[in-house]
Amino acid sequence: MHCNTLVPRPRCDAQRLTGGLGTCPATSIVTAKEVLALVTLKPDHLTLSGAVLDQLAAAESAVGTGADAVPESAPVGAQKEPDAKNINYLENGAAALREAFAHDAEASRKMADALKIFGEMEEKTKELLRVALRA
Repeated sequence: MHCNTLVPRPRCDAQRLTGGLGTCPATSIVTAKEVLALVTLKPDHLTLSGAVLDQLAAAESAVGTGADAVPESAPVGAQKEPDAKNINYLENGAAALREAFAHDAEASRKMADALKIFGEMEEKTKELLRVALRA
């Protein structure tokens, strides 16, 4: 089986190193969303599975099909979802941050876990300092 890459290559690295006898290793990119995020980092190439390429193709064909979709060459004043990099998540009492967490259960869970662990470690640190200051 041969992997697919965004940059045309005769073979993947695993096949090149084994003279074409090996198969390509599994990729860690598993969703089209991850591909879009990685592309912003401008890598030399990305190795994508066929399933991820299918997701990208499906997403590309779905662009502009929804009732609220905005074409790429949208007229001035058309509503387009703001880029996450340009949102100030802390203004207005962190309303944008709360809204983002409300729409992403996994991020909410991870943040809750991180805050819990941070709080526990903060308490341990305070106790260590109390003991050290008493000595």
